[in-house]
Amino acid sequence: MLIYSQCIYKPNSGSIIDKQNRNNVNILRMKKVLIVDDNSDILWVVETILKRYGFDVVSTLKGEEVMAKTKKYNPQLILLDVFLSGVDGIEVCNSLKANPETRNIPVIMFSAHTNLNDVMKFCQADDFVAKPFDSNELVKKINFQMEAHPVN
Repeated sequence: MLIYSQCIYKPNSGSIIDKQNRNNVNILRMKKVLIVDDNSDILWVVETILKRYGFDVVSTLKGEEVMAKTKKYNPQLILLDVFLSGVDGIEVCNSLKANPETRNIPVIMFSAHTNLNDVMKFCQADDFVAKPFDSNELVKKINFQMEAHPVN
């Protein structure tokens, strides 16, 4: 048994116990999210929010790394910034949706560019979140997409 600052991990059980709430959380069932944003501050904030809600999170600053991270990490959802340096988020989204191995992974685009129609016209994202965003609304959209599009 390993004790972390806020939880206790039981080896071979696949679960942790939250010391404050005494909740059992199955590590194997944690929802996996890949976050892609070229702003490290936004990446940190979103990562912190999602971890607080119990998500298993991996992030990258580069659109060029999305396919490799998706293959290695097998996320259940990708939260993708529209405007990235290098490879643009719309291009990344279209590549994900064109690939038979990744097309069923829900993609939520997020951006300060609030014209949803413009963004959705050019890509096949499953949803859109405007920055700045309400953390509860973000989590609701993520949970909704994960339930609507379950990925193994």
